[in-house]
Formats: sequence, C-alpha cells, structure tokens
Amino acid sequence: MIFDDTKKEARDIRGFLFFCSAQDKSRTCTGVLPLPPQSSVSTNSTTWAFLRRQKYTFFYLKPLFKKIFLCQKKIVPLRTLKIIPNKYSMAHKKVLFITPEIFPYFPEGYISNICRYLPQGIQERENEIRTFMPKFGCVNEHRHMLHEVIRLSGQNIIIEDTDHPLIIKVASLQNVRMQIYFIDSEDYFKRKTQYYDADGNFYPDNDSRAIFYAKGVMETVRKLGWEPDIIHCHGWISALVPLFIRTVYKDDPLLQACKIVYSILPDSFPEKFSSSFSKKLKQTNIPAEYLKHFKNPGYDQIIQAAVDHSDAIAITPDTKKKLVSYVEASGKPVLEHPEDDNYVDLYDEFYDELLTTSEQD
Repeated sequence: MIFDDTKKEARDIRGFLFFCSAQDKSRTCTGVLPLPPQSSVSTNSTTWAFLRRQKYTFFYLKPLFKKIFLCQKKIVPLRTLKIIPNKYSMAHKKVLFITPEIFPYFPEGYISNICRYLPQGIQERENEIRTFMPKFGCVNEHRHMLHEVIRLSGQNIIIEDTDHPLIIKVASLQNVRMQIYFIDSEDYFKRKTQYYDADGNFYPDNDSRAIFYAKGVMETVRKLGWEPDIIHCHGWISALVPLFIRTVYKDDPLLQACKIVYSILPDSFPEKFSSSFSKKLKQTNIPAEYLKHFKNPGYDQIIQAAVDHSDAIAITPDTKKKLVSYVEASGKPVLEHPEDDNYVDLYDEFYDELLTTSEQD
C-alpha cells in the first residue's frame, strides 16, 4: 500500500481494502485488508461475507452500504469521500435476541427457524449473542437437557399485586455452541400449549404472560451484567420489551445506549387482552402517558406500541397491511425479511447501519 499524503490518495497494485480516517490529522492509512481475486467494487454477498470474517475494524463510506470501495489497481481520491469510523463494524457486536420459540425446542416452522438460525448466523460472524425464549410446558426439559441457573433465579416479578417467582433455565445447542436462556414460571409457562388451551380458547392471562416475559428477560440481562448493542425482539410475546426499556429501564446503564429492532412476525390473534391490561402495566411503573395504545388492547395495539419505542423494524411478507402502513408512517428504518433463507447478512448489515447512524448522531 502506498499512501500519498499530499494528494490524500491511496494506491494499491495488488488489491486491498484500504481504510483511513478523514479525522486523522496525520492522514496515514490505518490498515489494509487483502481481498480475494474475484472481489469487485460491488457489495456482493460473497465479498461482504469475506470482509466480515476478518478481525479488523474498517470504515464505511457514506452513503452507507451503497458501495464498499475496494482498491483494484487504481488510485483512490480520498478528498471525494466522506469516511466514517465505525467501532461496531465487522465483528464483536453484542446482540440480544428475545424470541417466542426456537427450533428444536419447538417443531420446525417459519418462526422457530428464524429465531434459531438468525442468532446462530450472527454468532458465526464473530458477534456475541444472548438468546431468550419462554419455557412453555411443551418444551421437553429432559430431552433437551435444560437445567436451572440458581444464581439468576429467585427474583419475584409483581403483577397485579401478586409475586410471581422468576425461574431461569438454560440449554445448549452443542453442535453450534449456542446457549439458550429460558424464562420459566410456575404460574404462566407450565401449560402444555403456547397461547390457546386444548379447546382453542385464548388464555385470559396472555397479557400477564407478556409482561412477565419482558420483565424476566430484562432482569436477567441486568443480573448477567451484559450490555447489548442491539436488542432484537421477535413476535408479540416480546412486544412490551421496547416499552419497558424506554420507560422503566431508561436510566439503566446497561440498556441506555442499546438500539432496539422489533420484528413483526406472522403470529397475530383476533382476541383482545383483558380490560385490566393498562392497570397491570401502570403497576409496573410505566407512566400513564405511555399507555395510549391500551384502551382496547389487542394484537395491533401491542405491535404499534413496540413500533413506537423501537429504533428499527423488520417486517415479513405476511405482515398486516394496517401495520405496514403504521411502520411506514413512523419513518423508522425498515428491513423486509426476504422470502428465501439468505437473510443473516442482511440483518447483520442492518444492525451495523443502525449502530453507525447512532455514532454519527
């Protein structure tokens, strides 16, 4: 790599990604990264995946992700580029996944596959993850070798003036070295079915279960002393998490700087929550002005609240048109989940862009 300080140019006759901070007064190139022969100036998935596997920090060019400038036997005029340092780029982001179900603890399906293979893929790209799901009664503890973590269990979560002990269990997907944390409760998650009883009736306390799950995850993360960069919530059961983070936990040093991504999944229901839902939330110290969506609470209302308090939204092809319109009106970054299975890099880049934008602000 030859760097011309006077012209602010870098030349590479072999093919490297160069990176140099425009804010660096010495105007010296801070590093180089060799590229495979087939690399080009486009951000194709092969090149991007290669770059992300390298243990370097490099600089994104603005506009973000429109192109990565690769030096291929040409002179690069730095004066024409605005170069933005990004400490989150490449690897070592901390991503918290809050999910409704994960394969193989649930049968293989659209939601359980996303909630399994997205965290796995993000971890395989050298990021650090924590993954949560409810410990529904249909999860076979013996087969999947779940065990309780005593140091994380024992806290009481109060809902409607009643103490509900929080139980934390863990299991590992040994072949991919991925650990799953389970939120358990004798009161809420021992039933053998997920949201409906054997006769097809919507559980009347599903709203309380969502409160317990959101609070349980947040309290466990605090006990772990783990500070996530991204919190990615999936499905309606985790829809209260953004609201809790922006209100009850807004002053928590572990959660203040995190960015929240909310995924709207095809898990809607026609039933309404109990009329006491707002009262339950108010008793958890959520201010009354944040409860506007819950006068007649149901699926649409809880999703809209999640959108309001998240930084970015992911939608699927099956997302209700009403909610798509609500998301678009919010003006927040949106990722459309692809119809095929090639989505991990899309989310990884989406996280990076969200964090980079935060750095600029």
